[in-house]
Amino acid sequence: VDKNHEPIYMKDFVETATNPSILDADGPFEFEQGPMFQVDASSKSSSGSFSCSLRHQFILHGAMDRFDALAGPQPTNKFSWRAPGTMGPEAMWVGLICPVEDMRVYGYVTTTKLRFMAIVEDVFLPDQIHQQEARETELKNLMYNIHSLYVEYTLNPFSKIEGPIESQRFDTNVDSFVSAFNGVGTAVI
Repeated sequence: VDKNHEPIYMKDFVETATNPSILDADGPFEFEQGPMFQVDASSKSSSGSFSCSLRHQFILHGAMDRFDALAGPQPTNKFSWRAPGTMGPEAMWVGLICPVEDMRVYGYVTTTKLRFMAIVEDVFLPDQIHQQEARETELKNLMYNIHSLYVEYTLNPFSKIEGPIESQRFDTNVDSFVSAFNGVGTAVI
């Protein structure tokens, strides 16, 4: 989302199999083998730039106000989520914005007010603090890598700085980063 609250890139990763490790093995469900999440090719828009369900767009739009409250400047002109002296991805990581149903929305903001948001399946129980912290660390790295891709995209003299991202290379690299993230046992939607 750009500084004017306009989406510049959205993509769904839809569930194809539920993670059996978090459910009772004697349950009534059978699980398909395969990737936990994959790109839903049927949700491509006519322009090809966005492929995000209306439900996820609504969740992201609803979380934007909370994101602005967390990431906005405080009266002292400092950002409330940043610890003094932080640098790199730590300085831009907002973290958990809000839980919604069986998902959590996380955020990352750049110094140019570009916002990255991810809806992540909530697969851990509240007492699994170490797994939750590990997932947040992996998600922070994912957001940092996507931010680096965006910087690389904007350095291309032929790319549009304003408006939706329309780059096959950017899309392919985001897919590979999300696939790697999902490989550690969590899922990004």
